[in-house]
Amino acid sequence: MAASPLSGAAGWESRREARWHRHGERLGAVLPLPSVLIAGVLACHRSAECLARGQTLYRPRVSSRATVACPGCGGPFPNIVGPIHSYVPSSPGCWNTLGEVQADEIRRFGYDPAHGLVVDAYMAQHPGDGTDRRDRQSVFVHLIGLCVRLEQHTSYHLVPDLFQRVLQQRSDFPVLSRSHGPGLLTVVHMVGASDSPEYERRAREWGNAVWESWSGEHERIRRALHATTQTP
Repeated sequence: MAASPLSGAAGWESRREARWHRHGERLGAVLPLPSVLIAGVLACHRSAECLARGQTLYRPRVSSRATVACPGCGGPFPNIVGPIHSYVPSSPGCWNTLGEVQADEIRRFGYDPAHGLVVDAYMAQHPGDGTDRRDRQSVFVHLIGLCVRLEQHTSYHLVPDLFQRVLQQRSDFPVLSRSHGPGLLTVVHMVGASDSPEYERRAREWGNAVWESWSGEHERIRRALHATTQTP
C-alpha cells in the first residue's frame, strides 16, 4: 500500500507547520497585529518549541574562532553559523541563545509573566540603522513595553492591547538613538534562573539596563505612551 503523503518525518513536519499556521490565525484573531509582528511571534514559538523538544531548526556549525561579539548587544557568543532575524541585527550565537532561553522558560515555567519583558529587552537591545521601517517600529514599540512594565508597573496581560493602540495611531516611527552603548547585561543574564521569581527578577534587571541605555529617548517614549493612553 502506498505511503500516506503525511506519513513519516515529512508528514510530521507538515502537520507541525499546519499547527503553527492555525496558531497564527488564532493570534491574528485575538490580537489583530500587523503580519510582520505575528510572524516574529511565530518564529519565537517555532524556535522555542523545537528546542524544548531537544531539536534545532538548523545544525549549528562552530567556526574557527570560539566566540564573536554580537553587533547588537556587544556580548560574546559562540561563533556558530545559523539563522538570524531579518531586521534585528544579532549574531547567530546570540539569536540562538534567546531561543534556548525561551525554550527553557516554556519547558519549566510555561508562559511566564516575564516573557514579554524578555522579548522587549532583547529587541530594544538590538536596533538596526533605522533604514527599515520594521526596525524603527520594533525599537519604538519594545521601548514602550519596557516603559510600561518597568516604570508604570503595568500588568503583562495588558501590554499587547497597548501595543496595538500604538500601532493603530502611527503610520511611521522615528529613528531613535541610544545614549550610551547597549547596556551592561545581555540575554546571557537570563540563563540558569532557578525558578520563575528569579527569572522575572533577572528579566527586570536586564530590562532596566536596556531601558537606561536609551535614556535620551525616555521623554519621547513617555509622551507617546501618554498620548496613547489618553486616546479613547
